[in-house]
Amino acid sequence: CATEVITNLVFKTSKGRKSPLFGPNLLGITTGTKFDIEDGGKKIVGFHGRSGNALDALGVYFVHGSLTPSSSPPVYKLDARGGPGGRAWDDGSYGGVKTLSIGQDNSRITYLEFEYEKGGKLETRQHGVKGKTPLKQFELNPYEYIKSVEATYDKPDNFRNIVITSLTFETSKGTAVFCGSKVGKKFKLEQKGRRLVGFHGKDSSAIDALGAYFAPLPTPTPMIPAKKLLAIGGNGGVAWDDGVYDGVRRILVGQGNDGVAFVKFEYKKGKDLVPGDDHGKKTLLGAEEFELEDGEYLI
Repeated sequence: CATEVITNLVFKTSKGRKSPLFGPNLLGITTGTKFDIEDGGKKIVGFHGRSGNALDALGVYFVHGSLTPSSSPPVYKLDARGGPGGRAWDDGSYGGVKTLSIGQDNSRITYLEFEYEKGGKLETRQHGVKGKTPLKQFELNPYEYIKSVEATYDKPDNFRNIVITSLTFETSKGTAVFCGSKVGKKFKLEQKGRRLVGFHGKDSSAIDALGAYFAPLPTPTPMIPAKKLLAIGGNGGVAWDDGVYDGVRRILVGQGNDGVAFVKFEYKKGKDLVPGDDHGKKTLLGAEEFELEDGEYLI
C-alpha cells in the first residue's frame, strides 16, 4: 500500500466480550502500530474515519454522561372489577402491550389474549375459553399505548356468573377498539398521565373480571452530548462520518491482503435499526460479522 491503513480491529463490549480479531493475522500475531480507542468504559455511539480501497483511519463518538436511570418508575395496580367468580390470574407488568385478541359469544367476553413487549422480546398470555368464533385482533403501532379500558359487566340469562359483557380499549393515538355488548354496569380502568402495561383478572368459561397495571409515560431521553475522538491511522482515503446514534448493534469487517479493507456498522436509534454506509472496498475474502446482545454496548 502507498499509505498507512488499519491492519486489524478488535471490539470490546460492556459485558466483557471481545469480537474476533478482524484483519490479516497468522496464529493471532499482528503487525503495525497498536492503538486503543477507549474512554473509561463509556459507550460508543458512532464511528467516523477515512477510507479508499481500504480502511485508512478510524475514530469514534463516545456518550459523555450518565447512562443509567436513578430508579425504576413506580407501577400501580388497579383492582380487578366485574364478577366475583372464576379463577384469579395475573400477567404482571411489562414494557407495554403489543397486540390484543378478543373472543366473544352472544352475551360475554369469553377470551383475551395479550402480547406484551419487554426488553425487545414478546410474551403471550391467554385467558378464558377461545371458542369457535373468530377473534377480533388489534395491533398497536410503535410508540402507541393503551390509555384506558372501559368495560361493562352483567349476569347474562342462562349463565351462573357475573361476567364482562363488553370492552373498549382507547389508545394514545385516539383509536378505540370495541368488542361485546354494552349491557350491565360500567367501570373504567384508567390513570391520567399513565399508560397500561399489564392485565390481571378472573376467568372461567368467560372473562369474569378485569384489572390493569399502569406505569408513567416514557420520558424523552435527554440529549447526552457525544464526545468525538479523532480518527487514528493513515492520512489517505476520503473522510466519512456516520454520526451519532443510541448505540451499535452489528459490525461487518472485510479483510484484504494487507489490512482491513471494508467496514459497515448497524446502529440503534430508539427501537429502530439504522444501517450505516459501506466504508472501504469489499474483496473476494468477504466480511466477518460481530453482533451485540440486548443491553450490551461497545466500550
